[in-house]
Amino acid sequence: MNRFHRLETRHWILLAVALGAAGLFSGLGLWQADRHGQRQARNDTLRSRLSAPALDAASTTLASDSLAWRRVRVGGRYDYGREIVLRGRAHGGTPGVYVVTPLRRDGAPALLVVRGWIPAADGVHAPLSRGRPSSGPDSAVSVTGVLLPSVTEQEAGVTRDSVDGEPHLVASHVDVAALADSLPYPVAPLYVQRTAEEGRGERRRAGGEEDRLPEVLAAPSPDPGPHFWYAVQWFGFAVIALGGTAAYLWSDLREEPDLGPEGRAVDPGRVGREPGG
Repeated sequence: MNRFHRLETRHWILLAVALGAAGLFSGLGLWQADRHGQRQARNDTLRSRLSAPALDAASTTLASDSLAWRRVRVGGRYDYGREIVLRGRAHGGTPGVYVVTPLRRDGAPALLVVRGWIPAADGVHAPLSRGRPSSGPDSAVSVTGVLLPSVTEQEAGVTRDSVDGEPHLVASHVDVAALADSLPYPVAPLYVQRTAEEGRGERRRAGGEEDRLPEVLAAPSPDPGPHFWYAVQWFGFAVIALGGTAAYLWSDLREEPDLGPEGRAVDPGRVGREPGG
């Protein structure tokens, strides 16, 4: 018997549902693939900015988003008394914090500088004093780093806590506007992730060993995002929907039906019943 002619209503319903689901999943996969392409184009732009010559902050107004992801050299003096702690930052498997210090500049808005990582067992209360120079808090420094845009997609959860014996702001990430509200001077809308620094005296531990806290973070790189793997996932769901349905139908239709004395299929549920029962 032609198996196609043996398709029952339940088979057609299952097939229609599978085709609809596969179409939906494929559409979602194409959408994620398009977003991946957009993300890649954006990342290409950011990489070209990172490879451009470093900006001189003394001759550039650091207020335009078009300068985000540009390398920069900037001079000034750190305001250690108003350092900001980014809580819950592990480094090499060790809990700690990122230290953000305002860099005050003559005749220009201050810049928030992510100076690096300091260990903290609870992810908040770090020994900030170990990351300050022995030459005094007012020593001039020249910072090299990467300009980054403020993170505004989520609440920074800014609180105030006593860290290393001093009151400091504690936040989850650098939301410049939220943090600047607690500072008594103007702050540029971009912030800097430090990659090098000159002119900062190092603290020394007992025995003369330099205490190089905070540890400088790896240079930032554009995030490829999850969209490629989301696309693979949705296309995989489409294949599963079609392949699984096809396998089920093939298995179901391979079974030959029981034929009665007149060559018609017999309902197994009626076998052994009395007529009219």
